Amino acid sequence: MLRPTRSWPAFPLKSLGTECKQVNLLFSINDGYLPHCLVTLNSVLKRSPKDLEVNVYLFALSLSYASLQALYRVCASRPNTSLRPITINRFDLQSFPMPPAKDIAHISLETYFRLFAAKYLPSSLGKIIYLDSDIIVKDSLVDLWDVNLDRHPCAAVYQLDRSVGDYCKRLGIDPDYGYFNAGVLVINLDLWRRENVFAGFCQTAIALGDSIHFHDQDILNKYFCKRVLPLDIRWNVMPFFFDRYTLDLIKKGINSKFKKLPNFSWRSSQAEISSPSIIHFASSSKPWNKCRPGLFFYLYWLERAEIEGYRWSPFLLAFCLISRARTLIALLNVKVHFLLDRFLQRN
Repeated sequence: MLRPTRSWPAFPLKSLGTECKQVNLLFSINDGYLPHCLVTLNSVLKRSPKDLEVNVYLFALSLSYASLQALYRVCASRPNTSLRPITINRFDLQSFPMPPAKDIAHISLETYFRLFAAKYLPSSLGKIIYLDSDIIVKDSLVDLWDVNLDRHPCAAVYQLDRSVGDYCKRLGIDPDYGYFNAGVLVINLDLWRRENVFAGFCQTAIALGDSIHFHDQDILNKYFCKRVLPLDIRWNVMPFFFDRYTLDLIKKGINSKFKKLPNFSWRSSQAEISSPSIIHFASSSKPWNKCRPGLFFYLYWLERAEIEGYRWSPFLLAFCLISRARTLIALLNVKVHFLLDRFLQRN
């Protein structure tokens, strides 16, 4: 188990002997989610330039020795990579509820750990990228790291599903400001420390009470309303972005629904959805718990097979082939939507 101290000794950095650009990453996991975190972490590391220094920080209540060894092995597979697990004190979680709704039963207590970033991470860190562990990274994160936060507390991708208005109403947020997904965050740690945001998070959780449904994501949206920098859609593409409602919303212009958010052009949004940099399985339907092969599910199993080195069963092979076919059809549908819209505009 992790020691009852703040941190486990850091995995030593295997350097190439040259001065490197640095990226800091944060994950929150438990033993049950370890295989999925390994998939996410492996997808990040293998797409990172070799001269990029990747510092991985890991928040957990406890982790088995076997889990730590598995994490160390993935980090050791790449030069210029370090790993530092950090133990979260359970006492700090007292203000944060776990709603009993069935549609979020898959979410564990660890989801709140990203709220502790400024409290537990070294004061020498000024910025960090937080990633959920149900993510596949398809591009280098350098461009995401280079986002200029300026006076923004964090940057995130705003959700475009039809329920956003209901989320905002439940939290008492003006729907014109939208609702962002907290699965991918670029966090301004310097600002979080200056403003003592952890105390504010605790107060917000108490004030919202039973209105909280999506755990820390609701708290972040309420506390940072109007202040979060919108990221390009490609940095957090979720499968439901491919439904007709979302595509029509992007075509009309996101400002037609969220009037106080910066607008994204249909041309750029179409390109970003068609070529996502990060795929996020942000619902109860995950690649590892559904027999129905969803969009991009095959990418998860390709990454996992690479880590674990197992042989493909006929069922899993069929599952991935169907998932890939469904994904290609969805991507084609986006392009058809886009071409049809251009044709109608010309005529």
